[in-house]
Amino acid sequence: MAGSGTCWARNGTCLAGTCWGLFNEPSYLTCERGRYPITAFRLGIYLVGIITFTGGQQCRPSPPTAPVDSSALKSALSSFCTGVAVVTALRPDGQPTGMAVQSFSSVSLDPPLVCFCPAHTSSTWPKIRAATRFAVNILAADQQSLCRQFAVTGGNKFGGVRWSHGTNGAPLLGDALATIECDLEDVLDGGDHAIALGRITALTALRESDPLLYFRRTYGRVPRPSPRPSLRPEASSSSMSDSIASARSRSEA
Repeated sequence: MAGSGTCWARNGTCLAGTCWGLFNEPSYLTCERGRYPITAFRLGIYLVGIITFTGGQQCRPSPPTAPVDSSALKSALSSFCTGVAVVTALRPDGQPTGMAVQSFSSVSLDPPLVCFCPAHTSSTWPKIRAATRFAVNILAADQQSLCRQFAVTGGNKFGGVRWSHGTNGAPLLGDALATIECDLEDVLDGGDHAIALGRITALTALRESDPLLYFRRTYGRVPRPSPRPSLRPEASSSSMSDSIASARSRSEA
């Protein structure tokens, strides 16, 4: 069958140009020119589906996709090393709220967008969403205990924590590497998580330190690279020339 139309198929074989298809279970139909979903509904003992596609005479139901083992998925994804941040907001009643996240990422420079992905089961995410403004606090390697404090459910997460109000009102945690203030731009569906997009409104770099990392369910750190030694101002032009010549001779050896 050529052209565009609706295929009638029984047991995976196209029989006519425009009609119905009878299938044992909802599936896809794979033909010469593509893979097409079946829109199915039950009619008596059959599942009846309509398939619209272009081209192909012999079709066959696509093999079922094997389910992904959740434990294997978590194990594989834990091999991706991430930084750690705490997302904070000010609730309508004036109380601070926050949660630790690994899923923070930059999205766009123009417009300036970032994102994080809270689970639908999170009790803190609805409070941050209702605030419509938040701050991302990027943690340093010496802030493991602070991260654990914000990773728990319930309780007073801000107990003993030094913080101040940002320009958008969200709490900025003391001693973070940097803070990024955002307006909630959009919320997208991401399966069992939400994808929260934030438009950056303010940035602050607070201190120089090693970052806090999370790899295979363990916290870690990576040392900052040492700054390159600068040439001393008092170095003479002849000594600088000698150093360059010496380096060149070593590279050519």
